[in-house]
Amino acid sequence: MILIYLGRQKDQQPAFEQVMKKLSLTCRFLDDQETASTLHALFTQTDSKQPPHPLDHPLMVMKDLRDDQFQVLMENLRAAGLEMKRKAMWTKHNQEWSFVELAEEIEEEHQYFADLERLYAFFEESNHLDPSAYTKESWHAYAFELTQIYQQIQNQQPSAETLKQMLQQAKKAKQQLQKQ
Repeated sequence: MILIYLGRQKDQQPAFEQVMKKLSLTCRFLDDQETASTLHALFTQTDSKQPPHPLDHPLMVMKDLRDDQFQVLMENLRAAGLEMKRKAMWTKHNQEWSFVELAEEIEEEHQYFADLERLYAFFEESNHLDPSAYTKESWHAYAFELTQIYQQIQNQQPSAETLKQMLQQAKKAKQQLQKQ
């Protein structure tokens, strides 16, 4: 079974239903009054309506879906012009989480990887800067700071907060570069 929350994109529900029907997949579309229920309650359909709790992004949670089924589902959604950026699998670990809690966890992970991408893009951008365009001292300080940050990332996966600090440090180091 698949739980699908579309939020403000409810107009896409018929297209999602069509893909699910084509693949003979059972799905349940959730509204804002169901997001506070646990995944277990939602999958067993023992949940009850709660005060509305709208989420910022659509989310799909799958249970008992094999890898090959997941791949076919994603291919069919893409072919139908549909997108579901945030997805999760039901697990023994998350079954007692509310849909909202899972959505928040996924959002934190999504933000973490977006910050990591921004930091790697920052490294890539710095490779294209011309060191001779800056004073020797400021370039040395900039290169040293970026090297330190890069080595930290390579040595150990930083926490979300540390990653944000690293991104700020990199930006600050770039701001302190002085042109010749």
